[in-house]
Amino acid sequence: MIIFHHWLSQYESLLLKKNFSAKTVNEKRRFLKIICNKIGELNLSEIKPIHLKSIINGYVLADKSSTAKSMYALIKDVFNEAIIYGYIENNPIWPLKYPSQRVKRARLLFDEFLALTARAKTNYPAYLYNMFMLTIITAQRPADVLEMGANQSDYFIKDDHLFIHQQKGRKYIEIDKELKLVKKGSKIALPLDLRLNIVDMSLRDIIEISGGKQYFIEFKNKRVEYWRVNRDFCKLRDELFPSEYWREYNPPSFFEIRSLAERLYRQQGINTQVLLGHKYSTTTELYNDLRGREWQHLRI
Repeated sequence: MIIFHHWLSQYESLLLKKNFSAKTVNEKRRFLKIICNKIGELNLSEIKPIHLKSIINGYVLADKSSTAKSMYALIKDVFNEAIIYGYIENNPIWPLKYPSQRVKRARLLFDEFLALTARAKTNYPAYLYNMFMLTIITAQRPADVLEMGANQSDYFIKDDHLFIHQQKGRKYIEIDKELKLVKKGSKIALPLDLRLNIVDMSLRDIIEISGGKQYFIEFKNKRVEYWRVNRDFCKLRDELFPSEYWREYNPPSFFEIRSLAERLYRQQGINTQVLLGHKYSTTTELYNDLRGREWQHLRI
């Protein structure tokens, strides 16, 4: 018989052997800590489906379907590994259905983006306005935008282009106690003259405006962590647009700026699949779904 938190510690040591990216490993470790805090003192063999359902349903009820799905997948693997190691014979998550929920997060519209950037420019640290503009002009994920710089190993300027090795898609394995990259993310090179016409600003312009020394986005001469961006964005968003404004939707996250950028560049005739670094066009099409927030105009 083994206490569950002892098995979770053992399982955590297996994560580095599963070809996950460093970011994914950190996310799974955070989930493991949540699981441990809730049911870690139980014996492994005593854990029932109802224990796991209460953990997963907390995210479903909070409209965090993506997190619920990630938690479900992790819990399933935790117990599958326990079966392999001979600690249990059945996986208690088997009777539970895979979480499924309609996406309710609102798309961010351009007028709303303008209002947010105007307030950010006057009432918040300069980094936040720069982050807004660098994100919408590059159309990259926040995690990649925060790593961008003129001379970073995976983000650098060369031949009048900004080279970007996207974090999503990268996979690492541990070899001789060192993480080795075994799968690369999408690699794209954006011309510094890339211009988003509707905001009348180019990539070159926003890099010069940002003025960071090591990274384009800095706060007090240091790289900005995403928790700060998310905190300030949510505070700003809620100041301008209270929860009632979004009606049946959840308020948009900062990530929605990438989706907005895709739609704006599409209107310019830019190949947004290449811009966003998507392998499949069907993925890019998801970004063009307005989720009922705006009328689609037929162009003739």
